[in-house]
Amino acid sequence: MRHLFLLLFCLAALPAAAQPPSGMPAGGRPGGAMMPGGSVKGRIVDERSGEGLEAATVSLWRLPDSTLATGLLTDQDGSFLIENLRPARYYVSVSYVGYSLRRVNVAVTAAAPAQNMGDIKLSEDAAQVAEVTVTGERAAVTVEVDRTSYNVADQAISTGGTASDVLETVPAVEVDTDGNVSLRGSQNVAILINGRPAPVPQQFLAAFLRQIPSSQIERIEVIPNPSARYDPDGLAGMLNIVLKTGQATPGSISGGLQLGSNTRGEVNTTANVNVTREKLTLYASVGVRRDRRESTGTTVRESFVGGSATPSVVLDQTDTGDDTGLNGIVNTTIDYARDARQTFSLQGVASMRGSDESDINTFLNSAGSGAFLNRFQRATDESGRGFNADLTLSYRNIRIPSRHELTGELRYGVNTGNDDLTVLQDSLTSAGATFSPVTETSKEDNSRRDLSARLDFVRPLWSNAGKVEVGYKGTLRRLDASQDANRLARTGLLAPFSDDFRFDENVQAGYLTLGRTLGKFSAQGGLRAEQAWTTFDSGTLGQATGNDYFSLFPSAFLTFTPTIQNSFRVSYSRRIDRPDSRTLNPVASIDDPYSRRVGNPALKPAYTDAYELGYTRFSTMGSFSLSPFYRRTTDAFERVTTADKVNPQVTNITFANLATNESMGADANAQVRFGKIGGLGVNASLYRYVASGSIAGESAGVDATTWNTRVNGQVTPREGTTLSGFLFYNPPRQTTQGRFGGFSRMDVSLRQQLVKDKASLTLRVGDPFNMMRFKGSSAGPGYSFEFERRPSSRQVGLTLQYTFGQTTQRQRQRQQQNPPQQEGSGNDPFGG
Repeated sequence: MRHLFLLLFCLAALPAAAQPPSGMPAGGRPGGAMMPGGSVKGRIVDERSGEGLEAATVSLWRLPDSTLATGLLTDQDGSFLIENLRPARYYVSVSYVGYSLRRVNVAVTAAAPAQNMGDIKLSEDAAQVAEVTVTGERAAVTVEVDRTSYNVADQAISTGGTASDVLETVPAVEVDTDGNVSLRGSQNVAILINGRPAPVPQQFLAAFLRQIPSSQIERIEVIPNPSARYDPDGLAGMLNIVLKTGQATPGSISGGLQLGSNTRGEVNTTANVNVTREKLTLYASVGVRRDRRESTGTTVRESFVGGSATPSVVLDQTDTGDDTGLNGIVNTTIDYARDARQTFSLQGVASMRGSDESDINTFLNSAGSGAFLNRFQRATDESGRGFNADLTLSYRNIRIPSRHELTGELRYGVNTGNDDLTVLQDSLTSAGATFSPVTETSKEDNSRRDLSARLDFVRPLWSNAGKVEVGYKGTLRRLDASQDANRLARTGLLAPFSDDFRFDENVQAGYLTLGRTLGKFSAQGGLRAEQAWTTFDSGTLGQATGNDYFSLFPSAFLTFTPTIQNSFRVSYSRRIDRPDSRTLNPVASIDDPYSRRVGNPALKPAYTDAYELGYTRFSTMGSFSLSPFYRRTTDAFERVTTADKVNPQVTNITFANLATNESMGADANAQVRFGKIGGLGVNASLYRYVASGSIAGESAGVDATTWNTRVNGQVTPREGTTLSGFLFYNPPRQTTQGRFGGFSRMDVSLRQQLVKDKASLTLRVGDPFNMMRFKGSSAGPGYSFEFERRPSSRQVGLTLQYTFGQTTQRQRQRQQQNPPQQEGSGNDPFGG
């Protein structure tokens, strides 16, 4: 409970934290609260063309404490004027999409109150491709036109962890004990790697995220409403994991090494190197990780016959599991700049996964009266191996970054995997003696291949006040799977079984978007058209089936930025959830004799209309954002559990299109800074979910409200030492057929800089109070069950990091607090 009181206190403090201090003007125009005094003016221009840059972000920061004084957006010709300034030392920070950040020192004095900075030239930065509306310059959060970016490159709390650990710290994102990722309460979220779909099938996604070391991740982008330029997959939106590509001075070599281990027996190591020459840049990183996960669980199932309120059979199940994996990943990028405008890039990500898992499940069947019926134990040994590679060749021709450019890419991905399973089942007497041993075997092979090509063109319109984007993307995908098994039939005899299936998907798409800036307003609208052809062929079906469909996906965005401190936005997009081989395959996947999962070949795509409002405020203390949203999905498909008609003890899990579902809610996020001491991030989300439909001929639905909250804190007790903490709580919530219990998670870490900031040592304690557990219940025609799972999440880990030839995090902070003077500016009498 004391954790909840802490969260409520933090939330209550947000409105005060989001307000600017007294004396701070609402913007850079006359009428602010400051006393009349000095002024600073200038013009922001492109370094090459000399053209003025409209709507560039100009912010004024006080020295020496680097607190935000005021800011504004430039006029149509790139000019700006900041008035009513007290005499003081400042620096002007200028940012614009596609250009490098520029800082210039300036001083307003009684002798020289009016400062004219003249033309401030910005140079292009080819690495920037996202269109920024408002940025918290020194904060860990960046708010952009269609996304919120969380900079996690130097996040101590996830040091030594994986992409799954990083995602757990991102607001509105949840990761369950099996590694499944949710956004705003929905697992129907598209996962991107560097802006491209993850190169693995859905069933291997959790394992793939555990292969990516946290040290290779630059930032996480949350995109609830993507524009028409992006693939429309993922009803809840997209999460883009941006991997590091390296930053260094031309002619230099830099890199780093990380070594870590923890008390669960996990070991991780990563190494990276970045080499830059005049026209060539090479970045490569390698990571190897040994994972280990243990868990325990219990399940109680009750079977009802003939509508009786008394169960005919009660099944008590207990299980313990131990999963050990060895994974490796390589991430590399090669950039060749032919000239100032043209760049060729080759990017590759390859990984290997291996796991060995052992489980022991004990089943006890008894009659409703409590009389003993039977008891048996299943010992499972499973080994899995997999490989995936993703290779992208791209070309960029840039006149004005993100405003006038031509880009194209060709991408090929392959993913293969196989799993070998052996189950030894022993019947047990009531006293526990074993008899009648039976051995089951199963072998599964999976492969997926993707080939895609895309072309995007952007050019300015309306005298650079707007732009048009047009593009094409074509994707060919093939999934093959086969299964050979000897299963235990209901007769008690082993029955041979084999099946194979193939799923082919061809999606051709084109899009058009138009955007324009009118003063403090920016608007963008777009339309994406897609034609999809799919074919599903299974030995069980006996013939191929297909589903061809044409879809339109509109999107719209409107932003209003009255001052640099305040930003408002409204957005809309249409999304799709396509059935894949896992949800279509009619071949039963048997986890145990009483649980069976079967796909549904008749599934249709589901469509979602998503609406969102957004407000963001930046102040000297940090930032605050509020994002109400509403989603309505038609033909939504969800997991459906029913009792087997032949054996009521068996529960069948399948997928079905429900009529409609709706979700609405709001996310509130605050980042509060306490000077040089540290900062606090607080996020709270409130959702309401409404679904209606029918299951097994009976009406089914849910109308439930839930919420969750998380806190990220960081304190610097002394220079070079950082203490970080993370706390997440999710209360119980209703589902379509049952209820999930609440759960919480807490991590703490301590980082110490060493060797003149070239090295650091991080101590991380995961789930110190062992709070992680997952439980729930479900009920339907002829059955009910309750379950609880406890993963081994408590751990203590130690990670050593070393870097060479590159700027460290603490050095970057010092540069931000003491920005360099512009050469030859002559405007800072204190600068010498």
